[in-house]
Amino acid sequence: MARVPGRMAAVLLLALPLLLSACAGSKPVRFYVLTPLAEITGVGNAAGRGIGVGPVVIPQYLDRPEIVTRSSDNRLDLAEFDQWGGRIGDNITRVLADNLSGLLDTDRISIYPWTDASSLADQVTVDITQFERDQSGAVTLIAFWSITDLQSGKVLRNGRSSIEKPVAAGGTGGYDSIAAAMSEALASLSQEIAAAIKAQPAS
Repeated sequence: MARVPGRMAAVLLLALPLLLSACAGSKPVRFYVLTPLAEITGVGNAAGRGIGVGPVVIPQYLDRPEIVTRSSDNRLDLAEFDQWGGRIGDNITRVLADNLSGLLDTDRISIYPWTDASSLADQVTVDITQFERDQSGAVTLIAFWSITDLQSGKVLRNGRSSIEKPVAAGGTGGYDSIAAAMSEALASLSQEIAAAIKAQPAS
């Protein structure tokens, strides 16, 4: 059998990753974002209640570009060609803030970390433990949240939300529908938190 000269073998080894990369890059990557509520009754109010949103904590396995889905209790699947258009944790925080602004009719929303808490009445913190399409085919959002009086440091309310939204059929491999269902789940979480804030006495 003819032997490949050492220099040629080295060139082939160097070229192989480039060829593989070119083949992998032939399929375009699709990017997605979560979206806030399309219709809310609030129109924004500069004199509304001051709300600080964050920190919002997500599981480490979700903090990645690829959209994560769950195919069993112990198995996660990563979508190589269907990815988030930015950091998913940042997207969640900003959609939550946008939703609360509309639901509470206030423009006085600050996202953590803020530089001045003197104008804020409450802080909303969220710890998400699950937020993906699960093996049943629905998006499940489980989150622990709290509302704290920023001026006194007193915790006004603790809550746990468990929300499930069906994923509509169709779309690009279903990922359009997954992102839409995740947005709906986040809207429901926002509504639960907003209702708890409204139940607090005005400061």
